[in-house]
This record gives sequence, C-alpha cells and structure tokens, in this order.
Amino acid sequence: MKKLIVILLLAAMLCAQAACGAAPSGSAVEDPAAENALQNEEAPPDENTQTAEADDAGAYGEVINAYREAYRTGSNLDGQYLWDHGLSEVAAYSSGVGCALADLDGNGSPELIIAGTGADDFSENMLYALYTLADGVPVNIVTSQARSRYYLLADGTVLSEGSGGASHTYITLSRVNGGALEGLEMVFTDYDEMNSRTVFFFRPGGAWEMLPDEQCVAISESDFQARWDLWKNAVRLPPLTDIF
Repeated sequence: MKKLIVILLLAAMLCAQAACGAAPSGSAVEDPAAENALQNEEAPPDENTQTAEADDAGAYGEVINAYREAYRTGSNLDGQYLWDHGLSEVAAYSSGVGCALADLDGNGSPELIIAGTGADDFSENMLYALYTLADGVPVNIVTSQARSRYYLLADGTVLSEGSGGASHTYITLSRVNGGALEGLEMVFTDYDEMNSRTVFFFRPGGAWEMLPDEQCVAISESDFQARWDLWKNAVRLPPLTDIF
C-alpha cells in the first residue's frame, strides 16, 4: 500500500511540472537571479502569482493537447493533418514541440507560445503559433504556415516573413496589442514590369493595406536586406517546456 501511495505522489509531481511556464529542472541553480534569491534567503514567490501561472497554463490546455495529440500520430503527421486540425503545418518539420508563457503586451495575462524542439533548418526558432486569452478562452493571434512564417524577437515583437510569388516578399515587424498584431514597420518587394526588375520598398507602421502608395518609400536592395538581417538576428525564443 505504501508503494502505491509513493507512485501516485510521483505521478502527481510529474504532471505538475508539465504545465507550460513551469521552471525546468535545475533552473533555480542555473538562473543567477534565482541563485541570488537563495543566497539572500528572500521570501518565496507569492502563492497568488504561482496560482495565476498555473491557471493560465490550464486555460490553454485545449491548444496544448491538440499539438500533443498531433505528434502522437507519429509518421502520419504531415502538413495536411495539421492544416485540417487548425495547427501550424510547419510543425511537421520538427521531431517535438514545446510551449512557453510570456506576457507580450504587458496586460498581466500571458500569451501562449508554441514552437518546435529538434526542428530542422527550415523551422528552427520559428514561432509555430501564438495565442492569447479572451474571457478565459484561447484565441489565436498568428499561426505559421509554409509561406507565412512568424518569429518572436528578444524584445517581444513579432517578425513575419511572407511570400506571394517569386518577386513578392513581405517582411513585417509587429507587436501584440489588444489580442492582435499591430504593425510597426514593413519592407517588401514588388516587380517593375516596365523595367523588368524587382524593386524594394519600406513602409512605416500601421495597417499596411490602408497606407497610400506615396507612403511607400523606395529603398535599395542592400537596405532591404540590412533591415531584414537586423530583425532576423534578434529572433529569440524563450525556454520551452516540452509538450511532446
């Protein structure tokens, strides 16, 4: 009987650690801030904060479970399956998937970050999906697909790369605001049929489709590439908790 109780307690501990946002094993030693807190014998984290984090992870449970079940299909996991189930089709390019919680817009309610673990070069560091909560219900902000890909930057902004054809590339920088993306800057390419060449443009923030053409500034190819490289070099995913 005692052995059974011990087994049940261990199982409960493992389940608790599986929630997104839970600190990975050993993080109290590896995190300098946590190490200092131990050395200074500071008070433990507020129980209300811990409860809030657990509640947020639970609210996203349906999304987390959907990705877990997708990976359990094994060799049957492909872009079509993921598309049919409302998941990121680029998830088919990684051997595992993880999640993290981060309050990207500073409203006190963390967003759910879904990304690959063991991803190949194509989907490495890619943001598979981003969700927020509306009245306690998960709402999708973005989902990466093969020709529309999203990345999270170190400052919490979101980079997207899209393509509408060989001469039409769209690179946008946005931030999460009010449960949606708010455009900050954009560079894109178009095709000049009269001169048979690709041309490059920059647009300031706002809704791209609503800006008049005169607000699109022609730039050089090198300027286009420099801005794109600057954003790509700032891509950072937070530590992920394995889903599968």
